[in-house]
Amino acid sequence: MKESQKKIQAIMEDVKQKIALKEGGLEKRLKILEDRISYLEENIHRINKSVMCMEVEHEEKLQILFDANSYVREKIDNQEKKLKEYNMTLDRYSDEFYILNSKVQ
Repeated sequence: MKESQKKIQAIMEDVKQKIALKEGGLEKRLKILEDRISYLEENIHRINKSVMCMEVEHEEKLQILFDANSYVREKIDNQEKKLKEYNMTLDRYSDEFYILNSKVQ
């Protein structure tokens, strides 16, 4: 009986050692996973910062484009107004020329 108890005890010790090794391996794997998660969180934070900077830059550029568009639209409106005035003047001169020309003939 003692011999079988010794064998059982040896098997138990062997199982305990294997469990301890596996637990150590699990702890190492857990540490690796924690490190990877930390690395990913840092990368996500950097990416978020980059995206926010790009959003600010694009917002500024869009504002400049909208301002330029408003300026150009205003200039076009002014040119159209002047052109309308010139056309009215030209029409008036054309009418006067027609009247003068008909009096001459």
